[in-house]
Amino acid sequence: DEHMFDEGALIFDDGQITKAGIVLPDGTPYVEISCEGFPNFGIWSAIGAPFVCLEPWMGRCDDRGFNKEISQKNNINKVEPGKEFLKAYTIIVA
Repeated sequence: DEHMFDEGALIFDDGQITKAGIVLPDGTPYVEISCEGFPNFGIWSAIGAPFVCLEPWMGRCDDRGFNKEISQKNNINKVEPGKEFLKAYTIIVA
């Protein structure tokens, strides 16, 4: 409903979501995202906005009360100099 995101994003950790989608009010698929191997997933919208965002994340904001070094942050990604980090997901628009 229009107040679902008043308190912020819905955040799912530990790879709980590998596929998500949005359907029209009659149940017709509108958009779907497949995202194997992403540890976090956010679903959010700005207050009053006419859209909902489906976002696979390779990390996320700090937990409430987190006050440690960034290297101790959950799902922090480290890339060695000269190396690459590649990740992909698929979006299907019906």
